[in-house]
Amino acid sequence: MRSTPFVRPSMTFPLPSPYPPDVDAHIWRGYRPVRGQLSLGLLMRRADEAEQWAARVLNLLIADPALKIDVVFRAAGLPVENTRDNVRFRSLRSGRRATPFQAVRLSVRPACCFIDVEYDAERRAFTEEAREAIRKRDLDVLLWLDSHALQGDCSGLARLGVWAFYFGGPEKRLAYPPREDASVIAVQRHTERFQDGELLAWHTGPTDPSLSFAKTEDRLSEMAGPMLIRSLLDTLECPDRFCGKAGSAEPPTLSRMSAPLKTAAPLQSRSGAGTPPPSSPSPRSAHGMSVWIRRRAGRCERSFIALRRKDKAANWPFLIDGFVELEKPRGSRYADPFPIEREGKHWLFVQETPQGTSKGRITCFEILDSGHLGERRVALDEPYHLAYPCVFEHGGDCFLLPDTAANNTVLLYRAIQFPHRWELASCLAQGNAVGRTTPLFLDGLWYFFTSTKEIGRETFLFYSEKLEDPWRYHPANPICSDACRARVAGALFYRDGKLIRPSQDCGHAIVFNEVTRLSPSEYSELPLQRISPDLRPHAIGIRTYNSDGTYEAINGYGRAAGI
Repeated sequence: MRSTPFVRPSMTFPLPSPYPPDVDAHIWRGYRPVRGQLSLGLLMRRADEAEQWAARVLNLLIADPALKIDVVFRAAGLPVENTRDNVRFRSLRSGRRATPFQAVRLSVRPACCFIDVEYDAERRAFTEEAREAIRKRDLDVLLWLDSHALQGDCSGLARLGVWAFYFGGPEKRLAYPPREDASVIAVQRHTERFQDGELLAWHTGPTDPSLSFAKTEDRLSEMAGPMLIRSLLDTLECPDRFCGKAGSAEPPTLSRMSAPLKTAAPLQSRSGAGTPPPSSPSPRSAHGMSVWIRRRAGRCERSFIALRRKDKAANWPFLIDGFVELEKPRGSRYADPFPIEREGKHWLFVQETPQGTSKGRITCFEILDSGHLGERRVALDEPYHLAYPCVFEHGGDCFLLPDTAANNTVLLYRAIQFPHRWELASCLAQGNAVGRTTPLFLDGLWYFFTSTKEIGRETFLFYSEKLEDPWRYHPANPICSDACRARVAGALFYRDGKLIRPSQDCGHAIVFNEVTRLSPSEYSELPLQRISPDLRPHAIGIRTYNSDGTYEAINGYGRAAGI
């Protein structure tokens, strides 16, 4: 590793960076120091052209002062077609090449030297002259910026190996059961052969509910830059982490991957094998199609909140029956219910979006003994959108932690006159587009689970000694990078002796994940059960689950009539 100093001190809030605020590498920089500089070499087909996703990655690499691009190798003789194990995104409707993989002219080129190297297509390996030219550069990482997979010997080309991207669902390389409703993008490290590698980072994205598959593919490819930057920064912080050889055995990071709770994706390999035909859409694709048809037909959807008394003897499996939809005042939409018991009364906090506006506020109701809602009260209203009113008690005080991602902050409020008067207690984070932050007090520490908003759906974990203290970045971040179970869906709770983290399955269902390990240095979870929206005949999705020990509340959506 180069000794060129580049030190950014650890701090509470992030410094300005070349990344948009929703990129997780920006979150990384806000809480961890960057020491040193990595020497990178790029392996590309051409110096003035690249696939669209690769051009975006290149722009991020050039802008990062902790990463120095020393050389670009222009590889001649590379095969045009891909190996049969590589999977390429294509539109289900047309079969055309997806936008992220179309070649574009580079608007910015690295300020470095360019060297031509030769790839022997017959031997499926670089020539000895090419290998020697690469080794002479003494690189930390050699990055292959192309969606096509390479084969052959890659030993000794860079100190930390050759890093490459894989798109789709290459089961051999990812070593986990295929997911039919989710597309995968992964970063792997190769030290001996391109056929064997170590999984460094991965992300799954769902099929877009509007059937805009090009939009889905584009969003997924946008995760390439954040995943790569994050992995490279991790290398700077822990220089000995990747010094060994990358074998084909299952890497420890695979423990973060979800179990196969669902079913295929609009993915098609070059050979066409293993691809579900458009005439046989997966359940998730069928759901997206039904949503799209209803929108085109002008049929309105509405959100609903349902409540039931909790069965204290209940355990697994979790049953969805017994919930009763609450009658709400007309003219507003309600979501994200949080019940709480305070001084012998039960209250329900919700996100309210008044009719004719898209700006939400926090509203509360008293839950009457009859199970109906009492008088509506506005608890908190700000000039920006508020959502997800996470309300909880600690030390005799009542706190409110709403989703204030529209303000690029995480704000904590304390009740001065419960339930309708609150004061700002602390700004826990600033400058990050994260939301649905949910706290957990365990073994004398506060843990904060929060989800990214735009590029990708990932869940990050922070911790601190006190509720209002600055956050510390958890080393296991992101704790979940699977859009099918990453986004926070409610407060953590105990059930049958298990600590459960509710998460959203693309807004369509809820997944209960058992937290099997949680400490300042470790985190792991295991999916237990997927809760589908079958509590009503016409329900389409379920998004939030919360309980105060007496009442359980869920938020879902469905057709405007007949829910």
